[in-house]
Amino acid sequence: GISQTRTEVSRLLGIPVDHYVTVKLNAFEELVDAIGGVEFDIPVDMDYDDPAQDLSIHFSQGPAHLNGRQVIEVARFRKNNDGSSYSDLGRVQTQQRLMEALAQKLLSWDGAAAFVDTLVQNVDPALSAADMLYFASRAPGLDPSGGLETATLPLRGASMEGNRILGEEPYPEPALEVVNRLLNPYTQDMTLEDTGLAGLSG
Repeated sequence: GISQTRTEVSRLLGIPVDHYVTVKLNAFEELVDAIGGVEFDIPVDMDYDDPAQDLSIHFSQGPAHLNGRQVIEVARFRKNNDGSSYSDLGRVQTQQRLMEALAQKLLSWDGAAAFVDTLVQNVDPALSAADMLYFASRAPGLDPSGGLETATLPLRGASMEGNRILGEEPYPEPALEVVNRLLNPYTQDMTLEDTGLAGLSG
């Protein structure tokens, strides 16, 4: 659940998680449509159908203009019906690039008030409209062609401890570099001892 996730993320990174926002899937579709969709370079051919989920994903590799529904389909894509696929990391990277493309579109868009109206009705817990408008007012000062960076903590694969399977965990030093470069809210670099990363084997 969210409460435990906040606790574990805070423990691992050594940074308090003061707030969180969850966005409903259908609301995300509306939010993308509210800004007129987004231009995106599809990384691989995508051909997947799952009638049980009412899911049909069909895109050719290359540039495309995506509406809200299509953005969700590209983000959800894992593999083709014939079994061909890209890795889980490739899927995460596609999702990150989608978020970057959407952020750049938002930064160059002048309909912030309408976007906030849609957002404030569909987030949980709902931020106030005043808070959202404040954040939106800061957007024009950002450079839509740069200044946005996403990252994935460097992870090593699952391992065994006795007869117990351990999940993926971060490599301590490379993960700390990401934390200090992108997340650290303090005035000096954090050390491994400031985080839960120190408890991981090197």
